[in-house]
Amino acid sequence: MTLIDHEYSKEKESNAVSRKAIAEQWLSIGVNVIPIKLGDKKPALKSWKNWMNNKVSQREIDEWWSNPNQYDVGIITGSISHISAIDLDISKGENKSGMESIEENEIRFPNGSLIAQTPSGGNHIICSYDYRLKNKVGVLEGVDIRSDGGYLKVSGNTENIDGGSKDNWKIISGEIDR
Repeated sequence: MTLIDHEYSKEKESNAVSRKAIAEQWLSIGVNVIPIKLGDKKPALKSWKNWMNNKVSQREIDEWWSNPNQYDVGIITGSISHISAIDLDISKGENKSGMESIEENEIRFPNGSLIAQTPSGGNHIICSYDYRLKNKVGVLEGVDIRSDGGYLKVSGNTENIDGGSKDNWKIISGEIDR
């Protein structure tokens, strides 16, 4: 399944894909979506965990994104969406980056993975659901797993501590084999 590049940027807002359209793209390939607070990684819904077991419909998207850009977009990982993900953080201080940990342990990404760059410069590797992958932070240094019980933010940008805007979440390569 292929997604169109859906980088969202306030600077390009006049010709950008709306966050609602991004949510609809993910839903069109069977991935559950949730609204995420703008400029944050937290769900906008207290009840977001309900969507780990119940399918989102166009009705919910229309309600949540009644203003097409009022929320960023999150995707629910795990069996409901048929996807799992590897979240690779960038190095901080003397800590290794997720990619360094992956390379050091000679781990290969699954075939049929979508690779995206996160606003911080890390990566999300999104692949077909694998029940053996458990949702866990710190599997290796700089490496988190998102599967049953997890979600990823897949749109928008965040603010640097100094107030400047970071780059947006964007697809680098690949597509999800499902």
